[in-house]
Amino acid sequence: MNCRMPSGSLSGRCCPSRCGEGSGRTTARCFNGIVWKFRTGTAWRDVPERYGPWATLHTRFRRWALDGTFERMLRAAQARADA
Repeated sequence: MNCRMPSGSLSGRCCPSRCGEGSGRTTARCFNGIVWKFRTGTAWRDVPERYGPWATLHTRFRRWALDGTFERMLRAAQARADA
């Protein structure tokens, strides 16, 4: 599964891009890795390397879960569906 993050996409607008967190391409790769992990039900350590180090994916997942990123993505998707 590949969730592309073009400019203006939900994940592109909702995922934080803090200084030092990497480029948009890195953020997209991490997001795709997180999606892959939950779609397959695999352990973090078994996520393919093409998505980056598993520890980075896990750290970003926890950060985004705690800071409300996923809730913002859900609200944006719901608003887009209602429009």
